[in-house]
Amino acid sequence: MASQPSEIGLEDLGACASDGSEGGAGIPLSDIVRLLSDRFDTAIVTLAGGYCLSLTPTDLSRSLQQVSLLPALNEVLPADSLRARQTPSGVIIFLHKGAEEEAGPDGQQQVIMELIVEGRRNQLSAKPLARYQSQGIVETLVPADFSAFADRNPAETLNRLPGVAITREGSEGRQVSIRGMSADATRIQLNGMEILATGTSIDARGALNRSRSFDFNVFAVDGLQRASLYKTMSADQAEGGIAGTIDLQTPRPLDMAGQREFSLQAGYNTNVAHSAPGGRGLWAESWADGSQAILVSLMYGEHRTQEVGFSTVRWNTGGWDLEKVNPDIPEDWVSRLNSEGDNALFRSRYNRYDILSRESERSSMLAAWQFEPNDGLSLSLTGITAKHRLDITERHLDSAGLGAGDVSGIVINDLAVDGNDILYGDFSHVDIHSELNIEKNQTDFQQLTALLAYRFQPHWQIRGALGYSHSAFDSPVHDKVWFEANDQDFSYDYRNNDRVALNRYGFDVNDPDQWQVYRVAARGERVDNRFRQAKIDNVFDLASGETTDRVSAGFSYRQYSHSGETLRSHFYDLRGASVGGLFTHTDFAGLGVNGTPARWLTPSLAALERLSVGERSPAVDPGSLFEVYETTWAGYLEWAREWNWRASRIRFDSGLRYSATALHSKGLLASDTLTALRESRSGYGNWLPSLNLSSTLGENGLVRFSTAKNITRPAAADLRASIQIDTSEGTITQGNPGLKPLAATSVDLSFERYASDFESMAALGFFYKKIEDYIVRQSNYFSSENLSEILPGDVFFEQQLKPDDDILAGDYAVTRPVNGDSVYLHGLELSLVQGMNLFPGLLESSSLTFNYTYSNADADYWDEGRKISKPLAGLSKSSGNLVFGGARGRWKFQLSANYRDRYLVEAPSADGNDESGVNASLYGDLAIHYQMDGNLALKVSALNFTNEPLDQYVDTSNRVYSYSKSGRDYFLEVVWKN
Repeated sequence: MASQPSEIGLEDLGACASDGSEGGAGIPLSDIVRLLSDRFDTAIVTLAGGYCLSLTPTDLSRSLQQVSLLPALNEVLPADSLRARQTPSGVIIFLHKGAEEEAGPDGQQQVIMELIVEGRRNQLSAKPLARYQSQGIVETLVPADFSAFADRNPAETLNRLPGVAITREGSEGRQVSIRGMSADATRIQLNGMEILATGTSIDARGALNRSRSFDFNVFAVDGLQRASLYKTMSADQAEGGIAGTIDLQTPRPLDMAGQREFSLQAGYNTNVAHSAPGGRGLWAESWADGSQAILVSLMYGEHRTQEVGFSTVRWNTGGWDLEKVNPDIPEDWVSRLNSEGDNALFRSRYNRYDILSRESERSSMLAAWQFEPNDGLSLSLTGITAKHRLDITERHLDSAGLGAGDVSGIVINDLAVDGNDILYGDFSHVDIHSELNIEKNQTDFQQLTALLAYRFQPHWQIRGALGYSHSAFDSPVHDKVWFEANDQDFSYDYRNNDRVALNRYGFDVNDPDQWQVYRVAARGERVDNRFRQAKIDNVFDLASGETTDRVSAGFSYRQYSHSGETLRSHFYDLRGASVGGLFTHTDFAGLGVNGTPARWLTPSLAALERLSVGERSPAVDPGSLFEVYETTWAGYLEWAREWNWRASRIRFDSGLRYSATALHSKGLLASDTLTALRESRSGYGNWLPSLNLSSTLGENGLVRFSTAKNITRPAAADLRASIQIDTSEGTITQGNPGLKPLAATSVDLSFERYASDFESMAALGFFYKKIEDYIVRQSNYFSSENLSEILPGDVFFEQQLKPDDDILAGDYAVTRPVNGDSVYLHGLELSLVQGMNLFPGLLESSSLTFNYTYSNADADYWDEGRKISKPLAGLSKSSGNLVFGGARGRWKFQLSANYRDRYLVEAPSADGNDESGVNASLYGDLAIHYQMDGNLALKVSALNFTNEPLDQYVDTSNRVYSYSKSGRDYFLEVVWKN
């Protein structure tokens, strides 16, 4: 029976015979369906006819006070016969095991098999509804969010949630930060199990990832059904993300049974001018009266981009021969050339024109099986495999001679100075380089998850989960070739553009006679991350009148392992060789700066083969060869209660979690003369209490309060047991296996208001975190006699080196990660979801989603033995996003804007710069959908249609580090759904 909303009241309800009600009277389910359909403006489909519920109109009136359909149904459905659960397409009400045999009021067996409630309202309401029903502060992505835009990976979709900001590689999203904290503080789950996948980026953006930051660009959006961002903690959640936990969910086969979906896509980047194909498919089927189902999803996509830019590889000061300075240059400028501190003059080092071409392939397969023979048992098995292949080709033209610390051989012909910066410089005897850099890498990811839920009794359920995941990054090819033009005239000029210099070369950069082979280099990298996990939860549900209690207790086991290595070598034996037959020319767009070279001579791809770069064996970097193993046991106890107090509905949960982690770290101790294996074993335990409290305010208001303690474990690279000693430079670099995890005590307060149909929502939240044992990089100078104060004496200095060894003569700069002082983070979030009718003559419906986050925190960093205070790394004080959508007939569109304020990456930076970071950005996306018929749809998307630059800086004075644009991406997709 299909029921449409109609005018019906309590006085219109019929009556039926029911043994369970007082006087044997009840209300037909069909009438209740009609009433709730009208109350919540929802079309309801039921296969039931005469099922009689043991209710009175007074009982039913209480359910009408609920603000959403599912809670209203749960109030009226008898727990021993009918159950309701939410699915992506609506609410399913199904018979409890054994209830199929119950007789109806007419003595005949009832024919109810299931009742499906499908909302006609926009999925706009699904996200406010999910937040309203959550115990803590939870943001949600629903299927419509994943399909709205042609997002290349989940980070770009998550970027439209409040409090979320992302880092980018080119214009594509890479890592996610929450409320101003670094990506290391965000914990990622897939189907309830923690995962970690890592990749790489260019050197200026961190290069190889050996942290706990998840690289989303190795994943595609396809295959995801839902994502939840948990900003507050409860005892039943695994520890590890002091910023928050993101749980990605794939489709459940029973929810998708009978669905078929196929699509073809073509992508186009304006800097490349080549199309890239893609496609995906989903098939789900059920059998055994709907108790079992399988689902298979496949995806393949290619993408090509070209990033055109300019970079300096930082700015530097000093190293000049003042005898080689034009005497016409003002003396006060000349006197500052080799100065330090506030009086120093900084030069731009490499002045590189950059072209970075990327060709990527993503593929994934999802296979899932689900078995629910009755309401008491649920089994599922899900396997996921994903592959991301990336080929990067970099071409650079740079002033390498100015990049050296010693520039005493360079003649200064002319200068223009502004503050501490040489904005214009004309030089002679500068070495110019043309570089080719080829990298081929691949990340393979697999996860297998088994879930079990079994209800032993109506009020006791046990849940179990087993999971295994493996991420393997491999870059066997990372080869470079340099050409050099010696002793050339060169000038750079920032006076008209502070982000892209106008370079002048004293020779023809396209003339092969001006160039010679300088050197070649070979490098290889690999990183391996594995998780083995198991958990079991016991849930006891108790009810007494209008009060419900839930007591939960559980245990979990988690084993994490990390390993990797970098191989690198430079070969100079080809220096001076002719470039004949080894070169090509590359075109340069110029980034809008007139006078830049339109093209230059560069090593060709054939040069790599002819110079036998691939046959040269690079050596292992000792500092990169390390392994980290973590084993964690955890248990928790939690009590939750929901009750009415006066006119409010109050929800409360409080719990205590304890986790114990054993750490085993391996690495190498390496110096100029010897190498030795180091191992370290340590451990720590943490008590983690939590409290979440919420109360309705009036008809549509809600207030929340949450407080909890959580931890984030140090990055694997920081926990390494490695020590490297460079006697020629007087430096010692080491990890620190004894690091404590970051411990955060959080307090959240949120005021929220919802429309009765959940089409609209407004929320204002305040958050505070005290982060103890914040990890910073400490750099201090020690004499050889005092090194025992900071270096572990268990392996190297007491056992293998004697005090009179020459290797430890002099002073050393020792750099290592340490637990620093506490960091205090505070901020606010403003969220607005509004269904509206802005342009009634043009649009049939429209909606607006707006999110803004303010965060503020400072941390102490070490700079040559002294502490300096800077903003928390990764923190943007302001970030926000806006999505406006509309529909008319078969057409609908969405327009999205994402803003992120300037943020710090490193403090201090190298070469005398006090910091480095990324400047503010604003990215715009547009999607247009046209429903061609009932099954076929056409989608057009424009990502980064503003062609926003990625602007990296060094020093608080905002010197340019790297400035590039990656072009606009357009996608055309045809989708068929049954």
